[in-house]
Amino acid sequence: MKKLSIVLGALVAVSSLAQAKETVVAPVIVEETVREVVIIKEAPKPWLRLKSIGQEIEVENNSGSSNIGESVYFANMVNLETDNWDFGLQAGRFWNVDTKEGMKKTNTRMQLDAWRNFKAESFKYSLGGRYRAQKDLDRFYLRGKYSTNTGMFAGWVDLFYNSTTGSSDSYVVEAMPANVKFGPLTVGYFISQHEGVGGNKESITEQQIRSYLDLYKGEKLTLKLENRLTIKKSGDASNGKTNKFTYDAEGNVTGVKRGGEYGFGNRNRTYLKAAYKVTPAFEVYGHYAYEFQKSKDFGRETYYGNFVAGWNYKF
Repeated sequence: MKKLSIVLGALVAVSSLAQAKETVVAPVIVEETVREVVIIKEAPKPWLRLKSIGQEIEVENNSGSSNIGESVYFANMVNLETDNWDFGLQAGRFWNVDTKEGMKKTNTRMQLDAWRNFKAESFKYSLGGRYRAQKDLDRFYLRGKYSTNTGMFAGWVDLFYNSTTGSSDSYVVEAMPANVKFGPLTVGYFISQHEGVGGNKESITEQQIRSYLDLYKGEKLTLKLENRLTIKKSGDASNGKTNKFTYDAEGNVTGVKRGGEYGFGNRNRTYLKAAYKVTPAFEVYGHYAYEFQKSKDFGRETYYGNFVAGWNYKF
């Protein structure tokens, strides 16, 4: 019995070995996917870039002046930028346009702007300058502006010096130190101080409340309203002489001298502004402003009208 068990064990071992030798393991083929990685390197932005271009026409008219426009100004504008700077170039020509007298060139303008932009933790601000050259006038600006990141507060100040040929020089400070935004409405205080230089004794102060209202803002069309309410304008002009309108025998205004004093609400200008995006980059815009005036010196109500139409293309 013992011998039989040994024989059977030997047979089982030999049978298992034979089966192991006959088993063929099929090779496993692993397919590897090779992916090509393309690295795209963006070309570096040029240091100075074209920001926008545009053209604009502005028509101004005062009581008793040319029946189309005492001043019609056509301007060409180019704006450039770097990472921290904004630059502007404007060049244009003025005409006096009247249905009786025709169209007569009166002046030209060249203007250069530069802004250096800064960012702080809770607000941003810019410092800049402007140079404006016209016939018999060179005007030099120092400028500043700021706004909070929330957009609730903003302000600006311009200080400029008028260097003139044929008349006395002067300097002017214009400022809106704090505009406050309440939803679609923005309200701010404006002050202007004009001072003569040397023998020029002009000293004129004007204070206004300015308000800006967003009437409508759609996908393409934007409508805005602006109002400038004079609180008070006072001071001496033309070396201390009060300026007035002059009239002919029929009561028509034949001329006007600069100056005049205004009490509260006696000088008010309202703008209606519109802009339409033809494409995301191309926009047309315009505004119309009307100002009524009731000066202590003029003797009767007068008016001022302003119309602007233009376009700009952003790159």
